[in-house]
Amino acid sequence: MHIQLFTGDAIQPYIRNLAALRIEVFKEYPYLYNGDFDYEQAT
Repeated sequence: MHIQLFTGDAIQPYIRNLAALRIEVFKEYPYLYNGDFDYEQAT
């Protein structure tokens, strides 16, 4: 496993994939989180 830290503009290429992962994981638990890509990009 390799962990990298991205800050500022360096994270932009990964936001959409991270948002998709978070949405997919939490879709089974809508009472905990019910977001979308727009919400993920804003936070």
